Amino acid sequence: MGIKKMADIKRIEILLDRYWRGETSRKEEAVLSAYFTSDKVADHLKYIQPFFVTLQQNKNKRLDKHFERNLLTLINKDSATNGRRRFFSNNLVKLAAIAILLLGITYIFRTQIVYRNSHVEKVQLGTFNDPEEAYEQVRKSLLLVSTKLNKGKNYVNELSKFNKGATLFMKQKKAKTENK
Repeated sequence: MGIKKMADIKRIEILLDRYWRGETSRKEEAVLSAYFTSDKVADHLKYIQPFFVTLQQNKNKRLDKHFERNLLTLINKDSATNGRRRFFSNNLVKLAAIAILLLGITYIFRTQIVYRNSHVEKVQLGTFNDPEEAYEQVRKSLLLVSTKLNKGKNYVNELSKFNKGATLFMKQKKAKTENK
């Protein structure tokens, strides 16, 4: 392969790249078309040749004057039958979604009502009809709380003794380091 032929192939590759990006002029497209419709196409570019050959063959073909009207007629006829099918299928899906949503909401509300009713019954189990009995129960509860708080106070007193000892230790340690 000669240098000139390699340069021509490189030029074609550059034009082809620009063609795929839509950046070529009419003259450059004519150069590509002439190259790919000839018998001198490089082996690694032969897979593109049928594209340009087809373009060249169909270059002078034109649509008949009734093409657009015929196409619109076909589209309207097809959309009329598909529109009815689409209408029923879309509405059916919407109705099913609404039904599922309503069933879900109903289930949630029913479980909440059952939960509240069972919770109310549990709360009512701790009520008293006799005020003296209620007073005695409150007194026992407060006595229990007071006992627990006093235990916690004893632990705090123990911690304060530890804190005093730690402070004394730190003072002694500081005094020893100052004496040295």
